[in-house]
Amino acid sequence: MAPDISLIIPIYKAEAFLAQTLETIDAHLTNTSFSWELVLAIDASPDQSLEICQQFAAIPRPYSVQILNHRNNLGKGGNVRAAMLASHGSYRIFNDCDLAYPMSEVERILKALQQGADVAIANRVHPESRYTISPKDFTYLFTRHLSSRIYNYLVNWTFLPECRDTQAGLKGFTAKAAHKLFSEQRLRGFSFDVEILHLAHQMGFTIAETPVNYVYHEEPSTINFLRDAVRMAKDIYRIHRWTRQKIYHLDPDVESEKQIVLTADDFGFSPAVNEAIVTLSKQGRIGATSLLVNLPASAQAFELAKVHGLDVGWHANLTFGPPVCAPGEVPSLVDEQGTFFPLRTFLLKMLRKQIEVADVRKELAAQYALFSQHQLKISHVDGHQHVHVLPGISRVLGELLSSTPGIFVRVPR
Repeated sequence: MAPDISLIIPIYKAEAFLAQTLETIDAHLTNTSFSWELVLAIDASPDQSLEICQQFAAIPRPYSVQILNHRNNLGKGGNVRAAMLASHGSYRIFNDCDLAYPMSEVERILKALQQGADVAIANRVHPESRYTISPKDFTYLFTRHLSSRIYNYLVNWTFLPECRDTQAGLKGFTAKAAHKLFSEQRLRGFSFDVEILHLAHQMGFTIAETPVNYVYHEEPSTINFLRDAVRMAKDIYRIHRWTRQKIYHLDPDVESEKQIVLTADDFGFSPAVNEAIVTLSKQGRIGATSLLVNLPASAQAFELAKVHGLDVGWHANLTFGPPVCAPGEVPSLVDEQGTFFPLRTFLLKMLRKQIEVADVRKELAAQYALFSQHQLKISHVDGHQHVHVLPGISRVLGELLSSTPGIFVRVPR
C-alpha cells in the first residue's frame, strides 16, 4: 500500500548532525496519524553519512525507510529528482538535511497540498515568516540572504513573477505534479528549484507559498555565493533557451509516457544475425533494429526489413568492414586492404588528428544515401561501437540529419 507522504532528505557531508536530524524526524513521524515514507537520498557523500543512515534504517520503524545511495555525485537537483521519482507517496516533500525548516513547517507544506495546491513552497520573505538566528551570524544578512534576494529578483523580473522565494529548501508536490515536473527537470545544481517552479507555472499547476519558521544554524560550507550566483545566472539562460527550443514537454493534461524500445543492432552483419533478428521481431522480443549498410549481408537485411515490416534505424559504421565509398575517396578511414580501421586504431588516429573530417562526412553521407535508396523510413540512428557520439563525428551526423526531422539518435550514457 502506497504511503500518504514521502519525506525526502537530500544528504551530503552531513555526518556532524545527521544522527540528530534522524532522531528529530523519527520523533515526529512516529507520532503522526499519516503513513509516511522516509527517503534518505545520499549524494555520493564522502563521509560516514551512508553508515549513519544504514544504522538508523536497521531499527524497525512504524514507517518505511528507503535509502538511495548515489555512487556518483548528482548535485542537489539531480539527487532530489532521483528521490522524487523513486518515492511512492501521494504527497512528496523534500526538506534540508539540517532541518533549517523544522518538522512543524513540513506540516504546513502538507496542509497546503491537502487544501488543493499542486505545489507548495516555503516563503522566507512572507510577512508571517520568522527567522531564528544567532547574533554571531548576522553577517548572513549581507551574504546568503542578500544574494538570495538579488537572485530571486532576477528570476521574478525575467520569467517567474509569482514566486517570491524560489530557493527555500522546503517544497512539496502531489504525486502527479512530482512525476510530471521532475521527469522534465534537466538542471542538477542549486537552480533546479527555479526550473521546477518555471515548469509548474508553464504547465498550469497551482503553486501555494506558505510562511515558515526558519532556523539559521550556520553559513553552509557547500555554497560559494559568488561562484553559485554566476552559475545560477547561466542556468536562468538555459531554462529560457530550453523553453524556446521546446525541449520541455509542457502539456499538463497528458500523462508523461516513457517508452522502452528493445533494439537489436548489427542487422546486416551476417545471414545468421539477420535470421536471428527477424525471429526475435516475430516473437515480439525486440521492437526495432539498426542496420549496417556496408556489408555483404546488408542487401538481404534491407529485403527482410521490407518483407517483415521491421522498425529500422541506421547503424552508422566507421570501424568494421569496407566503406561504401571507394577506399581511395576516404583514405584516412581505411587501411592498406581498403577496410575500416578497428575501433582502437580509429580512436588513436582521431587523437593524432589523422582522421579527416571531410572523409567522415563523405562516407556517412554515402551510407545515408544508400539507406535512403531502399525507401525505408529511418526511425532512429545509432553508431557501430558508438562512433556517432565521438567529437567531430557527432557534428557531421547532426548536419546530415538536420533536414530530416523526427529521427531519434541514441545517446549512450
